[in-house]
Amino acid sequence: MEQNSADTKSRHQTKTLDHDQMGRSGRMLSRLLHSGLYHAYSFWLFTFNDLKTIVVTRTVFGISNSFAVVNYGLQPPASPSTISHILTALFWVWSNYTPFAINNQRDASAIAEDMINKPWRPLPSKRISPGQAKDLMLALYLVVQAHSLLFSGGYRQSIWLVVFGVRYNNLGG
Repeated sequence: MEQNSADTKSRHQTKTLDHDQMGRSGRMLSRLLHSGLYHAYSFWLFTFNDLKTIVVTRTVFGISNSFAVVNYGLQPPASPSTISHILTALFWVWSNYTPFAINNQRDASAIAEDMINKPWRPLPSKRISPGQAKDLMLALYLVVQAHSLLFSGGYRQSIWLVVFGVRYNNLGG
């Protein structure tokens, strides 16, 4: 009888430990998910205002020019109108624009202006610090160059966007 009671108590403790571990794991997963969504939304806020005026218009420009490449003696893409090509072009434009936008918004005067005009942006709302924004911008410049070189193409154009973006945002261009 005592053995039976000890087995029941041991199983109860094991269930309690498993429940506690699952509770901790669930809380940790929940925090991780919340943190990921928080940062993804912060990332999104850097470019949200410019989607219509910059990202979409440049993508349409790129797609429409892909139809004209034969006039310049270049080889056209297999099928520029496919969803895959459109999404690739959209992602390329957005990913190349994002570090530029971060660089443009991280200066003290830009933060002060955004506190008045666009207080929801990541820097004036203090979702991210200027130092963190600089680190994110530098990391994105590297990732975007690697992506352009290895996957999507447009590496030379991507490099020139970095050069002109730094000139414009940091060197008074």
